[in-house]
Amino acid sequence: MEIKTSNKTLVFAYETKTNLKDMMTAIGEKPNDLMIELEAQGIKAIGPQIWTYEGSDGSPETEFNLNITVPVEQKGADKGAMKFIELSEYKYVGITHNGPYADFPEVYNKLMEDVAKSGYIPEGSSREVYINCDFEDQTKCVTDIQIGIK
Repeated sequence: MEIKTSNKTLVFAYETKTNLKDMMTAIGEKPNDLMIELEAQGIKAIGPQIWTYEGSDGSPETEFNLNITVPVEQKGADKGAMKFIELSEYKYVGITHNGPYADFPEVYNKLMEDVAKSGYIPEGSSREVYINCDFEDQTKCVTDIQIGIK
């Protein structure tokens, strides 16, 4: 398991507070809304969506900050709660998961076990980079799951 560092990234983002139990209801169509607004502004997405979780401990009831983001080539106009921001450089360990999103709890548990065995100290955040999303056949989904490291 090796520590990696992502670069600063300009993104179009929607931020909310939620918990794992209510997350999908709370976000509704926001991932699609981000893409629709980018298209309306003529701004090109240059990478897959990145969801950042700050303060999530895996418990369904724990409230945390969720940022749904899309890397972009240039800054445009903010639109309500959707804003252009820069994701900071991110130091992490991660794993690429091939398969359904329902497997995420198991993948996170395994990753956190590996982090603990390696002696790394989590800094309280995680990211999911959605490389390939296929809601019809989730066995084709590819997601990088990243745990922030101090």
